[in-house]
Formats: sequence, structure tokens, C-alpha cells
Amino acid sequence: MLFAITDIETVGSAPGEGTIIEIAICLHDGQKIIDRYETLINPEKTIPPFIVSLTGINQSMVRQAPVFEDVADEIFEILKDAVFVAHNVNFDFGFIKAEFDALGIVWKPQKLCTVRLARKSFPGHTKYGLSSVCERLEIPNFASHRAMGDAMATAILFDKCIEAHGFDLIHEMLSHGSTDIFLPQHIPNEQYERLPVSPGIYFLKNTLGQVIYVGKANNIKKRVRSHFISDGSERQQLFFREIASIEFELCGTELIAQLKEDATIRALFPKYNKAQKRKGLQYHVVSFVDQNGILRLQVNRGKSAGAIQSFSSLKSAYRWLGELKENYHIQGRWIGLHAYQGEVIQLEVEEHNELLKRALDEQKQKAKTFIIIGKGTQPQEKSLVLCRSGKLVGYAFVPSGWRSDDIELLTAKMTILPSSELTEHFIQSHLDNPKGIVVKYLA
Repeated sequence: MLFAITDIETVGSAPGEGTIIEIAICLHDGQKIIDRYETLINPEKTIPPFIVSLTGINQSMVRQAPVFEDVADEIFEILKDAVFVAHNVNFDFGFIKAEFDALGIVWKPQKLCTVRLARKSFPGHTKYGLSSVCERLEIPNFASHRAMGDAMATAILFDKCIEAHGFDLIHEMLSHGSTDIFLPQHIPNEQYERLPVSPGIYFLKNTLGQVIYVGKANNIKKRVRSHFISDGSERQQLFFREIASIEFELCGTELIAQLKEDATIRALFPKYNKAQKRKGLQYHVVSFVDQNGILRLQVNRGKSAGAIQSFSSLKSAYRWLGELKENYHIQGRWIGLHAYQGEVIQLEVEEHNELLKRALDEQKQKAKTFIIIGKGTQPQEKSLVLCRSGKLVGYAFVPSGWRSDDIELLTAKMTILPSSELTEHFIQSHLDNPKGIVVKYLA
């Protein structure tokens, strides 16, 4: 098995925002380095002063150097049959893959991160950056922050890991499905493995314990993994470097997860969460009396004062009107149902108006208070979400045999959450499509 132990120096911290200015590869056969390759790369852009200060690579040094395209085939030949190895592998991989992709070169190597390898081989240290590891393990680096110096130091670290554990650990880390392939460098495998496959919210924290991202999912483990599929963007690379721990909270249902996520984001304003989208309820049923004295209903989009009922989709609004027609035998053409334009009019105007008024009054009474009943976070438990007039009050987890209509007792046990346009949207969406929940209307 061949290992391409690689290091790059760059302008910029992520592909798309920056370019490679130097690359070095130590080809290792599992016992020793058998070949080496290094070259400066002309980035065709100005090298910032702090990069010059860090690496010693200045503009004059790269002026006559090849652009990546000129050496891409040569680099690919070295890398194509080898396991790609680097210290914080996703950084180097992201840059090189972006360069190959731009040239139409398909490169899908196995990857091995020596940060994670060192963490497993030499546990108990607080830092696993290359300079820290080299200092503790007495690994010489003849040219720190230059590609070949760092690649050679990484190769020595690689040898020391093999000395400590043989190849068993490397084979384990390269095995299909291993979390070492995709997890950010600071996340221990154990944290990921204990994530549940149930609905809930999760918290990504930095080394200071600060929440930098909050998310929700029906399957927490699957959703967290999806975060770590790199798109190579600068924002994502920075995100990966900051994540130090993952925590979670089970919610029982997708609805409670949505409500908890919304409330948590509004309370904490995590660094990597975008502002909450205020979808709101876009479609509103309103009433009016036409020139013939007929009380009518119609669906308006956007804000609508005095709406009788609001919905997250046009389909849901028309479904509600259809149920109103069927349950109260109302003329469909007079309540905005165009599919009933050809129906025979069987009601007098006054009779229709009284019937529709009564139907709307009953709907209004019905919607005063309701409970959404769903799964709990454990067996023999259920979740209850309490709403008044479509507005969120809060939620509780109770024993499965608990009386759902005892509002006073429920309110005492409840976790209160703020109501907003977005929470109204979540609730209405679940009322419109009540999969896995039961809605109980109360007087």
C-alpha cells in the first residue's frame, strides 16, 4: 500500500477563495519514503504580506514557477494509486481536489488524517497541531510552514504511529464506514457514535464550549454526518476547524424539534446559523359580501388583515375550503372553489349566508385550544404540544396514559416556548399533514 504524505502552502484558507503556492509529496510504502516531489506554484495573484512572513514565499519566488495546470498531470500520477495523507487532511484535500476538478481530472482517493491518527496513537494531549505534536514527540522540522518541511515532519509522525500500533489502526481508520474519514479533526469518534437516530436538536460547540451551530433532524446522527461532507468553501473549512464537540437533545417528534431549534437560535444567535427564515403563513382565507349580498370566501396570498384562517400552502387552504363545503353542505362556487363553478345552486342567498356564518363560528370555536399528541423521547411516553388560537404555548413529555385534556396540569408541567410567525408555520404545516400525530381540539 502506498501513502502520499502531502502538505501545501496556500494563499487563502479555502478553495475558491485562495490558491496553492507550494506543494510537497512524500511517497511512502509503509516502511519508508521511496520518492519525493515538491514545487512552488504560481498563484497568479498577489501573496499577502502575512503569508510571506509565515512561509517565506514571496512574489519573486513564484513569478517563474508553473501554474497548477502545468504540473497537474505529474502530481496526479504520484497521487492516483496512493492513500492521501495529510495533517488535517480535509484542508489539503479540498485545495488539490478543487484544482483537479477545474481541469476535469477525477480524483477520489482514500484519505487519512494524521491529526486523528496521532490522537489515537498518542492520546491524552490537549493539542494535536503539527508543531505541538512535533515538539512533544521530538520530531525535527527543518522548514516549518514550508511544504516539504511539514510533509517530512508528517512522514516521521506517520512512522511513529506505525511503530506504536502497527498497521491495525491505519487499516481500521481506512475501513469502509469509518468515521475517521469524514469527522472534523477535533471530534472524537465516541461523540459521533453515541448520537441517536431519533428526532431532536443538536449543538455544535467550539473549544470554549460556545454553541456555534444549532440544528434539528428526524435522524440526528445522519444529519450531523451530512454537515461533514465538504464542499470546499472557506466558510465550511473555518466551520470544521472550530467544531470541538457535539451535544444533542431528544425531542420525540419533528414538530418539537422544529420549535426547539427556532427558540434556541433566537436565544443564542449561534455564529454559523443563518437568520431564521420568516416563512410565515402565506395564504389566508378572507370573507366579503359581493354586490348581490352573497357572503363569499376567497384565498389571498401575503399579509391579509382579518383572515379567518391562514395556511402554509395554497393546497392546504383549498383543502380546508373543500372540507368546509363537504361538512356543512355549502355552495362551493361561493367560497372560492372554482371546481364547483358548474354545480347547481340549491340554497337561497340568506340560507347560504346563515349556514356559512354558523360554519365559520364553529370553526373559530374549534380552533380556540388544541393539543398535538405525538411520540415521546422514550417508550411509554408521549409528547404534547399546546396551542391556543393557533399560537404556540409550549410542550411537555408525559406518561402515555396521562390525561391529555387536563390543561391546568399540562400547563404546570410544560416547557413554555415563544410563539412567532415561524412557529405558526410549523404548527399549521403539521396540522395540514398530520403524519404520526393526533390533534385533539378542546373547548
